[in-house]
Amino acid sequence: MYSLSEKSFFEPSNNRKKNFALSLGIILPFQPCMEDKKVLQNCLKELQEKVFIKLHKTLHNALAEIMFQRLQVLFNRLDHHSQCKSVAIVIAPYEEKLIYLNFSSIPVINLRKHLTLLELTANIIIQPDFYFLVLQQNEAIFYEYCHHKLHTVYASKLDISLNETTNRIHLFEKLALIIKRINRNSEKCVFVWGSRNLIELIGNYYSDPFIFFDLSQTSGEKIKILIEQKVQDIVSHWSYWHKKFIIRKIKNLKIKNSLIAGVDELIKALSNSRDGLLVMDKDFFKQLNKLHKSEKTFDAKLNLTVQLERFLRRGNQIEVMESTFVKKLGDVVLLPHEISGTGNLASLNCMQTPNGCDTF
Repeated sequence: MYSLSEKSFFEPSNNRKKNFALSLGIILPFQPCMEDKKVLQNCLKELQEKVFIKLHKTLHNALAEIMFQRLQVLFNRLDHHSQCKSVAIVIAPYEEKLIYLNFSSIPVINLRKHLTLLELTANIIIQPDFYFLVLQQNEAIFYEYCHHKLHTVYASKLDISLNETTNRIHLFEKLALIIKRINRNSEKCVFVWGSRNLIELIGNYYSDPFIFFDLSQTSGEKIKILIEQKVQDIVSHWSYWHKKFIIRKIKNLKIKNSLIAGVDELIKALSNSRDGLLVMDKDFFKQLNKLHKSEKTFDAKLNLTVQLERFLRRGNQIEVMESTFVKKLGDVVLLPHEISGTGNLASLNCMQTPNGCDTF
């Protein structure tokens, strides 16, 4: 999910336009609201050193210095009051772009011809970032996993002043409300771990997609160990679970006839500034990239690339994946933000390992 902030500046001289043919693309982990200023400065310095080495290995010294100076100017303009988690930077012969992202990514340094903002941001490896809800007979704990750590968001035990049924209903209604509020548009994966009857109960109040695991009844220190093991298993197979969750959201919207699918429908939606999560088949994305770099000007797909750049600047996310399911829907699908998923227990298979039989 990308921020609304995007800046473009710099007009090179005619001589520089002729000689400066390569583009530099960078994804920089950048979360000033969560990190100490000194730590952040050290990270920026370390990345600058890596870029400096890469530039001087690839370009003539004079051209390397020019590009590095342009990067330093952009670094000096970073907003240290931003609520973002990463920053994408593209330094091209004719322009410079800086866009703030609200998800964590590993550092990326890319130097080649015709590098676009779409190409740079759509190929980002997203770091594990999800919610994990543990349901037990007498309590519930809601965690968030980010920055390689598990953080407690909410924890509650049953109120002994109420009967068990009323108590549990009250607790689960509150849990569902909390999850909906902090996971607006269900952008993060939600994993639920508990016994079958408790998962059915939470499913009555939380209708957005989630992935669940059966948990045999246990307590105390043992449950803490099991939670850590399950979370590490999710992290180890993150690309699988992340893809599984997105496909689940697509299927839910398809059942509701709320899915925007196919190039023509997508162009109409983007022309009307529709926002949301855009999922694109990997082969189609490659074709789109080749077209964007060509000289063709009157083509629906080229119009799509223009709309996609605007889509990114408005604060949206693009996911590129290999998916037979997405390909059959017309290569591209848009999950509108204003429409919630309609997940229910019948459509949510219990999966213990990433070797399930779902067709992607």
